Amino acid sequence: MALSPLAIDQLDAEAWERAKREIEQADSATGDAVLACAYPDGGRGAYEAAKATYIVNDHAANFERARVILQPKQLEFAAAARSCDLPNGPNEIGFGGARGPGKSFVVFAQAALDDCQRFPGLKVLYLRKIGKKAKEQLEDLIRAVLRHTGAEYVNSEVRFPNKSKIVIGHFNTEKEALNYAGLEYDLIIIEETTQLSEKAYKALRLSLRTSKPGWRPRLYNTTNPLGPGHLWYKKRFVDNERKRSRGESYEDKRRFIFATVEDNRVLIALNPEYLAQLEDLTGAPLRAYRYGDWDISAGAYFTTWDYDTHVIDPIDEIPDNWDVWLSMDYGFNHWNVVQLHAQDGDGVIYTVDEIMHRKTPVETIAADIHALLARYGLAADDLPGVL
Repeated sequence: MALSPLAIDQLDAEAWERAKREIEQADSATGDAVLACAYPDGGRGAYEAAKATYIVNDHAANFERARVILQPKQLEFAAAARSCDLPNGPNEIGFGGARGPGKSFVVFAQAALDDCQRFPGLKVLYLRKIGKKAKEQLEDLIRAVLRHTGAEYVNSEVRFPNKSKIVIGHFNTEKEALNYAGLEYDLIIIEETTQLSEKAYKALRLSLRTSKPGWRPRLYNTTNPLGPGHLWYKKRFVDNERKRSRGESYEDKRRFIFATVEDNRVLIALNPEYLAQLEDLTGAPLRAYRYGDWDISAGAYFTTWDYDTHVIDPIDEIPDNWDVWLSMDYGFNHWNVVQLHAQDGDGVIYTVDEIMHRKTPVETIAADIHALLARYGLAADDLPGVL
């Protein structure tokens, strides 16, 4: 079924029933095995409920016709990807966290089994790090997703009968990745995105253009914490998604799906030793690859920092019986940072607010400090000093 994204709510019931019969008659043993692993608490019923939560019928049928069963977190990503069809929907979808949640599988499956099927002639760039291990993983991935389709893998291209294609691109250095910039793609997928700088990422995004009616250019990406691009990626995707979940102002053209190995029950069921391998790591790699902790980076001073523990809702008013003070890390060429702190009666210290300046006169900084204090009904005389 190659439906326009604008017609997904008008799916022909007969076509949907026909697709379901094809699914039920094809390789049911394999499907049942995957369902048992992915949905151990309810099997097919739990799977149908998860689909109803995230995606529409024609979307599910495109995966199932290829005998692909998505797990809940993968369904969440697929739903976010489909939301790119909407006129005001996002156009960048990130999927990241720990190793092992099935990131590569679902982004490739979404492009190959859904996007490329709905829009004939779609041109997709699938970009990932090169290497012997990466090549073997890619071949396994292509075989797993496409084994029940009419697609061909020829000369680093996946070609579909409707003239859509996925160009498989490789890079070892950022310079090699930028060789793909400047060309035109309807969809770009970048794996291991934190291996790139923000500048390179933005340069690749400029290659997103289309002449397909009804299609909105978009970029899917996957990655883990750490890597050269950790900080910019966290700010662009992870922090933005946190703002969205807290109801704060955020960039609505970006979505981020967080996942860990626990979200890939099939992997854990078939390879229980993989979890032990992750837990055998130590330090920053353990927090990054086992738990998908974006608040850690190698060499960070505060190695115990945890977002869920240490970040709370904003404090709008400081109680009169709390101690308050300012701290400042002076800078001119580098950032000058002033923070307002408070301590409650139980000894818990809160960093309430901060202001940052760069290449700014002292007089301006001083005025902004007074304005900061005024927001909380404070004056300089109320403070014991500045640290």
